[in-house]
Order: sequence, then structure tokens, then C-alpha cells
Amino acid sequence: MSRLKSFKVLALTVLGAGAVMLYEGIRVTNALSLPLVLGVYLLLAKTPVLSVKKEKYVAYIVAAIIDFLLLLHGTQIIHNYNFEGMGKSISLIIMMTGAFIIIERTLEALYAVTYDNLTITECREDVKKTGFIKPLIIILACWTPFFLWLFPGNVTSDSTAQIIQAINHNYSNHHPVFQTWLIQGVLALTSNFTDSLNAVVAICIVLQCAFLAFVFAYVVKTFSEIRIKKPICIGILVYYAIMPYNIMMALNMWKDTLFSAGILLLVVSLWKILQTENKADLAFLFIGGILVCMLRNNGWYTFIAMLPIVVVFLWRKRKDAIVVLALTFAVSLGIRGPVFNALNVSAPNVVESLAIPMQQIANVITKDGNLTDTETDLISEVIEIDKVPDTYDSRVADPIKNLILAKGNTDYIVENKDAFLKLWLGLGLRNPGMYLEAYVNQTEGYYNPDVQRWQYTQGIWETQMPIYSTPLLPSPVCSILKWYVSDWMYKIPIVGMLKSIGFFVWILFILLGLSIIRKRYEMILICAPLVLYWGTLLVATPVADEFRYIYCLFIVMPILIVGTFSNTDKVTDERYE
Repeated sequence: MSRLKSFKVLALTVLGAGAVMLYEGIRVTNALSLPLVLGVYLLLAKTPVLSVKKEKYVAYIVAAIIDFLLLLHGTQIIHNYNFEGMGKSISLIIMMTGAFIIIERTLEALYAVTYDNLTITECREDVKKTGFIKPLIIILACWTPFFLWLFPGNVTSDSTAQIIQAINHNYSNHHPVFQTWLIQGVLALTSNFTDSLNAVVAICIVLQCAFLAFVFAYVVKTFSEIRIKKPICIGILVYYAIMPYNIMMALNMWKDTLFSAGILLLVVSLWKILQTENKADLAFLFIGGILVCMLRNNGWYTFIAMLPIVVVFLWRKRKDAIVVLALTFAVSLGIRGPVFNALNVSAPNVVESLAIPMQQIANVITKDGNLTDTETDLISEVIEIDKVPDTYDSRVADPIKNLILAKGNTDYIVENKDAFLKLWLGLGLRNPGMYLEAYVNQTEGYYNPDVQRWQYTQGIWETQMPIYSTPLLPSPVCSILKWYVSDWMYKIPIVGMLKSIGFFVWILFILLGLSIIRKRYEMILICAPLVLYWGTLLVATPVADEFRYIYCLFIVMPILIVGTFSNTDKVTDERYE
């Protein structure tokens, strides 16, 4: 190594190690700083790098995305240091550049090593394929004891609200009407032999489990059909069958479970359509698309945004798939428009879509930001402004939303939307730091791997509905099952990352970059629904780190990994040095 190159590596090592120390609060006198500096030096000096310029650019772009997401967190932790003015600016520059150096070189090493050295596809074509029925039975068998423990299932206030709508035929799309209709169908069926709401919940949960298990089994069968190695197929089946959050999401009467199953079905159908001519995949594409469009409003926006990408990738290969997705859009639009109007389905309150602006304004009020008399008067029309400081929760928008709803004047926001938009922009220009702080606090869980929150509920929430938890297994068995789905697994190093939203988001972008390097350009289409849906959370999430909102990413991840590493032709030129 030349002197110039050695000096460059040492300078970059200092920057990289400095960034880590700033992010993690490691003092220069901390003994950990020595192995940290050595580790960064070895990363920069000894790991392989990509030699093809275009591939380096891909690594740069992915590293820049992750670095930006990390820097959002960095803008807040910098307040923990006694830096002023120029000191803060220099520290942020070190955090930004140092983190980029480490992330980019890690990606280059990862991409270089995995480009040709990771094989997940069987070379022989006579490998026995896994059927569909066996994975389905295995998954349902693994879930059954937990269903008997939690009988009739996990029920939240959202669930009971939908049950009430199904009983009264008084619909609001605040909770998906499509799912309310499904509940209504079960109510009609059970009313012939019982009036027990426990029976209604139990049947809804059984049907939900059956559908989710069906989609999981379909994914495993798909992997077997393209000759993915059997141990990998078994590992994915085990992940689907026994991972605690898969079990508990299957047993929660939530829209998010069916929505996530719809995303998975949509993605795996698109992936298969790119490879085969099986017409059944078109039917699954339609079903997955309908679930995505109808079960979450941001799912509807995601579907619309992905249509141009679908056209680009499928126009020459599979026009029939484009027709199916166009039909999906038309049917969903018809339901959301004329059908909802005919049934007097009320739209969600306007404040449901204003979580982040509400939180930003509330943070300014709480931190005594500069409000003019005109701004104070305007805000006071829709909220009791003196209660905001005690009500504001920087991670959850519901307290402020409920305070606005209690005032009962949300129509005033709609009638004066231009004035409120001007107010929001004006406050932001005068208090950019407070706006950034509120934004990061409200969204950080979707890109910072170290932010964790509860993943799922257990049992039945306290409501006035006659729905009661009735375990059907002995108490000792119930205790064991309850322990299994607790947090013990996530306290194990490395394994704990399996519940990290931010970590999975990073992996999504890393795999997308590797797919481009491996010339698996169709993976852009496969990743698009997830990236777009994740983007909707960054602009409108009401909770900073709600696992169920992004559960779809966790169950689609096996497809992203397999799609990235399967069926790649070998390239003869040297990919790394």
C-alpha cells in the first residue's frame, strides 16, 4: 500500500470511527474506541471492493439512502452534546461523511463477496418439488395450539368497532369497509345457529389463518418449483410457521394481517408472472391487488403509484397482467366510489391524514415557538391550545388528534385549508428545528433499527361487547405458549434484529442495490410496492414505530432474498479486487 493510499485509509478511518462514536456516545477515552478504530481500519484496508464503476455507483446510491435515514436520527442525538454553532455543524458533517464511508465500504464488500459466491438454486432439474398441501398443514398445525390458548382470538377496539358497524350496517371507511363486509358475512352465517360474538370472532380468525397460511404455502411451493435448495425452503417454511409475530398476527382480528397477506400475494404473483405463463397467477394477482386497494387507504395510493412501473416492466412480456391490474384498479375505484356512495359509507375524518403536520404544530406550541396572534386564533378554532403541551406525545398522534376531535370543529379545517396550509408553512419556516424534531420523532421507527415498540396485542381488549377470552387448553400449556410469543427471542443478539423495522428497511434497499448489480432488474418491480408503501408511512404515519403497519415487509422478505440470489447467470469478468 502506497503512502498516499495509507494516509487516505487512515483519514477515512478517523472519520468513520468518529461518526460511530458520535452516534453511540462513545468517549475518546472509552476502551471500546480502540477496537472500533481497528475494525474500521480493517474494513477500509482489507475488504474486497467492486471494480466496475456502474456497480460502485449503485453502492454509492444505496449507502447515501441509508446514510440519510441515519442522519435524520443524528440531527436529534446531536443535542446530547454541548456543541454550539460551528461545533454542531462540524459534528453533523462528521456523522454524515463517516457513516457514509462505513456503509458504502460495507456494501461494496458485501456485494463483491455475494455476487458469485452465494448459490441457492439446485443445479439438477430432477429435484423432488415440495407440494402445496404439506406446507399448509404444517403451518396450520403450528398455529392451532396458540389459537386454542387465545380462543376466540385477539380482539382490539378497532375490531369491535368493525363488529358494531357490521351489526348496525352503519359504515365508516376509517376502518376498511371491505373487511367489515367480511365480518358481516360471518355474522349472517353464525346467526343461523348462535348469537355468540365469540363464535363470530373465532370463525373470522380461522378464515384469516387459513388465508394467510394459504399464501405462505403458495410462496414455499413457488420456491420449490424454481428449484430453490431444499434447506432454504424448509427454513422459510419454519420462519412462516413458528416465528412469534407471524403466529400472533394470524390470530389478531386486524386489517393489517389481511392487508399484508394481500401485499405478499401481489408480490409473489408478479414474480411468478415474470417467469411463467400460469394463468392461475393472474387470479392471485387480482385477489392480492383487491386486498391491497381495499384494506388500507395508503395501500390504495401505493397500488396507483406502482401501476406505471408495472407497465414499464410488463408491457412487452405480459400484457395480460397489465389488463388484470387495470381491472383491479377499475373494480376498486368502483367500490370506493359508487358502491360506497350507495351505502352511505362515511369517509375518515380529515385529521386522520394530517398526523405529521399536527405533530409538528403541536411541537412548536409545546416548545413555545413563535406564534402570531392570527395563528393562535386560527389554531384555537379547532383545538384547545392551552391543553396541547400536556397532551402532546412526540411518538403518537392520537392524543392531539383526539383533542381536535373533542373540539368538534374539524369541518373548519376543510373550509379553511388554504389558511391552515399557510400557517403550517409559516411556522415551519420560523421553526425548522422543531419541525424536524417532530418529524423524526414521529417517523423514526421506520428507518432506525434501534427503535423498538410492541409488536402485537394478546387477548381481548376491554370493551362493552360480549366477547370473552376462553382458553381451551390447560393453564400450564397456556403459560408455555404465552412465554414463547413473549420477547425472549428478541433479546438474543442477531436474532433480535428479526423484529427490527429499520433493519428490514435497510435490507430492502441493500437487496434492491444487489439485484441491480446482479442484473436482476425485475426485482425493481418486486420491491416497488414495498418501497412505495413504506414511503406513505413516512408522510402520514400516526405512530412512530407501529409493527403492524409494516408487517408486510417481514413476510415478503423471503421473496426479496430468493429473488435477488436465484437464477443469476455467471459473469466471467472480474467483479472485485
